[in-house]
Amino acid sequence: MQISIQVPEFILGENTVLDTPEYLKRLEIKRPLLVTDQGLVRAGHVARLMDAFGVGGAPACFDLTRENPTANCVDLATQIYLQQGCDGIVALGGGSVIDTAKLTAVTSTHGGSASDYLGQSDKITNLASPIVAIPTTAGTGSEASSAAGIHPSGREISRGVNSRFVVPRLAICDPSLMATLPSRLTAATGLDALSHCIEGYLARGDHPIIDLLALQGIRLIKSNLSKAVDDNDPQARAELMLAAFYGGLAIGKGLGAAHAIAISCGDQDLHHGVLSALGLVAILDSIEHHEGERCRAIKDALDLDRGASLSEYIRATLVSFGLPRSLSQAGYRLADFRVLAQTCEASYFNKTSRVRFRFADFESMLQKIS
Repeated sequence: MQISIQVPEFILGENTVLDTPEYLKRLEIKRPLLVTDQGLVRAGHVARLMDAFGVGGAPACFDLTRENPTANCVDLATQIYLQQGCDGIVALGGGSVIDTAKLTAVTSTHGGSASDYLGQSDKITNLASPIVAIPTTAGTGSEASSAAGIHPSGREISRGVNSRFVVPRLAICDPSLMATLPSRLTAATGLDALSHCIEGYLARGDHPIIDLLALQGIRLIKSNLSKAVDDNDPQARAELMLAAFYGGLAIGKGLGAAHAIAISCGDQDLHHGVLSALGLVAILDSIEHHEGERCRAIKDALDLDRGASLSEYIRATLVSFGLPRSLSQAGYRLADFRVLAQTCEASYFNKTSRVRFRFADFESMLQKIS
């Protein structure tokens, strides 16, 4: 099994966001579209970036990205891109913003609407607009990955694209942008990064570099998440951003059943990081029956005893940060348990796992977190 990973240029440091105009010049992007959201407008980060461009140099802006982004967000951003004659995209935000930017990079150059490309990555070519990603959370790792998930509508589960042509050219990781993040969101996004590192390490195939980085990402999150949540520690934020970047690279190797669960439950506007962590609670002890050696390596990275339960460790971590320990606590309204298990089994992410779970497995695992 051959695995190819494309890695963006990576910059990590306090206040590096202020150097964005210079990086754009180097990439020969003259008229960027800034894709962001209203939360970052209110936090002052959009104005801070705009000011860095100087008088008369501010980019065009789309600031209406939703927390769980929809195809409509992409289509609206594309309209602005075309109207303003843009030639590149700057994504300032979390995974929702960066994923919106990725698909906008496609629709703005390939024509059509976002829905034309969801699940049809083969349509994407090297014509996609160049992207500079500036993450404001340490979570999805979208700044490092070739994947993007977009909801066709607000009440449907996300569908994805995966193409090397939407990997950002540059990732500017500035820990100062996380300083205004609510502690609960810092925790939820950090657990999302943890899910990427764990599931990337447990995905099919072997990639010595990605496996090494995934385990290091797990160690970094273990050592720094509480410091970032409880103390808003700048160095801890920087370490989490590095871990999230590693997790984004691990996505290129594949994910697994935890994400099959998270995506299948993603039709009710719940936070993806919480759903991903609950997915880990559901699946990790079952995975260990098949992949004991790899699970032991994960336990070592988390500084756990060999006999500890990985599922219960993740559940205890959720509780320690005041996050839901079950789908019902998260507010998920389960209409039909069997349909959910069938959706999980059919998920693309179940197919990239080292352990391919069946319908009955998902029924049992979902019971653990219902």
